[in-house]
Amino acid sequence: DLLQNHLSSYPDESPVYVGKKSVAKPVKITYRSTNGKTVRSKPFFFATGGAGWCINRSMYQRLLNLLSDGPGFGMVSQMTGLPDDMTVGYLIESELGEQLKSMENFHSHLENLNRLNHLSDQVNI
Repeated sequence: DLLQNHLSSYPDESPVYVGKKSVAKPVKITYRSTNGKTVRSKPFFFATGGAGWCINRSMYQRLLNLLSDGPGFGMVSQMTGLPDDMTVGYLIESELGEQLKSMENFHSHLENLNRLNHLSDQVNI
């Protein structure tokens, strides 16, 4: 319910990317594109896949449009050397210019979950 209520607070037409921020400072990467050019990304945050993340239909459509004009998701991940959760963050923040909306009540299996208070305020999927 908490996730659904949070997501419903955004306008339907606005692209939304929410999740728990995986790093304290933005990541910047350098890689070779399919045409051999060196590419330097803009700094980007990404939501940790272990805690989960969500995008809405508007963001999904923007990602589809971006990927249909160039290499697909798998190729981007392979070129950049990034795992899937980082690739999503890279595409959304560095390429589309949108920002992760951090929700600290998403949790990864890597966290010490015994320290959580107020379990009813946490997101579970």
